[in-house]
Amino acid sequence: MQKQTRLKSKEVSKLAFVTCLVSLLVALPLISACGQAEEKVEGKPKEITVAIIMDLSGPSAAAAAPAFKTVIDGLRYFNEVEGGIQGAKIVPRWVDSQMQVGRTIAGFKRLMAMTPKPVLGMIDSDKQAMPLKEDMEKEQVPFIAWSVSEELISPPGWAFAAGAPWPDHFAALVDYILENWTQARPPKIAHIGTNDSWGRAAFPAFPYAQEKGADIRTEFMPYLPLDTTAQLLRIRNWGADFVYMQAIETQAAVVLRDAERLGITRDMQFVMGYSAWAYDVMDLVGATADGVWQVHFVRYGGDFVTPGVEVPPGVALSQKMAEYTQGEWDYKKVSYYELPRLIKAVLEKAVAEVGLDNLDGAAVYRALQGFEWDPQGTSLPYRWEPGKRVSQHSAIIYELRGGEVIPLTDMFEAPRILEP
Repeated sequence: MQKQTRLKSKEVSKLAFVTCLVSLLVALPLISACGQAEEKVEGKPKEITVAIIMDLSGPSAAAAAPAFKTVIDGLRYFNEVEGGIQGAKIVPRWVDSQMQVGRTIAGFKRLMAMTPKPVLGMIDSDKQAMPLKEDMEKEQVPFIAWSVSEELISPPGWAFAAGAPWPDHFAALVDYILENWTQARPPKIAHIGTNDSWGRAAFPAFPYAQEKGADIRTEFMPYLPLDTTAQLLRIRNWGADFVYMQAIETQAAVVLRDAERLGITRDMQFVMGYSAWAYDVMDLVGATADGVWQVHFVRYGGDFVTPGVEVPPGVALSQKMAEYTQGEWDYKKVSYYELPRLIKAVLEKAVAEVGLDNLDGAAVYRALQGFEWDPQGTSLPYRWEPGKRVSQHSAIIYELRGGEVIPLTDMFEAPRILEP
């Protein structure tokens, strides 16, 4: 009996030893992690988190996905080649909004709950940004939007426009049309887009166009149109001279194919807004796109591949970024690289003002007030004046022809419709 008791005692001792050893092994990573976390709090932060909300799948993915990839590649270039900002890496965190309000709101909440919390956001357009306008201010994180409507920036909040707003661009087109209009009657301009804040974003420019002497008509289409024959027939019967498509690539492709089938592509001048990437539209519809105009706020790369033409510094940097991250230079995507360059410039200003230790969304918001930046060739200089949300008013008009995008104008300043 004594022998059995001694054996049991030995087994218990062994079990206790093994249990203690396992507990110690389990605890070591936790102790180490706690030490690392403490070091990160006391020392300078190693990451500057940027939130990105874009339609990486769904109806508008064709427009958003290439821009998203360029932002990710551009930030990687800055981290790996230039060492980030004062040694801190710019870390993008993103969600796929799929052009759905529910996914946008849920994704925003997930991003705001991350550690470290984002100090700046990039969002595709006003359609995603509008449901988040109050939440941006509540979370104290400013967002830069690729395209904006009047509702998003009036009254001013924590959303900032990266390029010229839709009304400014529509007004720029009107000015160009009237400068070249030779007939005695007013030109007739039809607008076709979706029936929401994004599709109606150019509407504030309609009074400007009418005061200048143009007649305006509107038509609506869904995000995924199967056929736009009815809209185009009404536009034709109205006698339109110009058709402005506030559309992404897939929408513009449907409109142009239907117009060709109806035989009206030569009866009126079709014009795309900047949400449709010209090269992708030409890939979709081929020669049907020949002669189509586009109003944009950044330059296409074809402007800089002419032999003997000096490449601006901003384009040269974009080429370096592309060759480093993708192994090749696609000049057609040069304007996309303006986005990561803009993000870095904004963050650098904020860090210079408050330091890395004090960097947060409120500091970036303050840095955006009066922020000035010259993209050096890809568009006109940016400036967010205090209290304003539109950074620039650049416009350029192109013609699509033979698979290339040909500038019809130099870069010029569009009329200021939203923020005079």
